[in-house]
Amino acid sequence: MDKFYNMSVFAKVVDMGSFKAVANHLDSTVGNVSRAVSTLEDALDTRLLQRSRRRLVVTDAGRRF
Repeated sequence: MDKFYNMSVFAKVVDMGSFKAVANHLDSTVGNVSRAVSTLEDALDTRLLQRSRRRLVVTDAGRRF
């Protein structure tokens, strides 16, 4: 996956508020969506989302990005 795709997936996750909603929207899997965001975070060397079982919180770095 390329960086621009990962960026668009991250933007969709922020807009939609859930990995599952984005996976359904893209006709993909939650694992692929999560991997795209994780790959982007690794490339930027920063955490963009704080994940927990119940919710996602956009970090300060994620908001700036």
